[in-house]
Amino acid sequence: MSHIFAKDNQKQNDWVISLLNIQPDDKILEIGYGNGKSIFKLAQKYNAFISGIDSSKIMFKKASQLNKEKIKTGNVEIKLGEVPPLPYNDETFNKIFAVYVLYFWDKPLDVLKEIYRILKKGGAVALYLSTKETLKNISYTQTKIFHSYTPKELTKLYQDAGFEKIRMEYFNNNEGICAIGQK
Repeated sequence: MSHIFAKDNQKQNDWVISLLNIQPDDKILEIGYGNGKSIFKLAQKYNAFISGIDSSKIMFKKASQLNKEKIKTGNVEIKLGEVPPLPYNDETFNKIFAVYVLYFWDKPLDVLKEIYRILKKGGAVALYLSTKETLKNISYTQTKIFHSYTPKELTKLYQDAGFEKIRMEYFNNNEGICAIGQK
């Protein structure tokens, strides 16, 4: 399944990254890095520090293997862990993104507050997910562990966590939505 998700999700990952206006000296965090391909691509393009955290041991091994050269140089760091908490110091990152993971956070406001804490002033967070309309006919999304959100609900979560300049960007004829907020 990880190969299918990785292939299908990479275009969304690339699109989300393009929305972040990444600069060469940014410190970047991906939450839910999967196979680590987005981290790999970022590390090839920028000489920035890129970190990732994921709860899957299998994905940790895959991402570590794919990024082993940049891990050796200190440009990439791959962590295994649950969120919250996020195991980083206050105001560590300029850009933080996550694709298809917000659905699974039991306490999304707690995670967003943690993201706010580790984000530098002026930094941005981008969370991508499929719209409620896209998900309503997919059977595996109709479970109690899978939480979908409207733009209004996303905006409220971001506001409650302290984010400003909140905007929604839509992907592929409203198939997906990326909520972006700044600190």
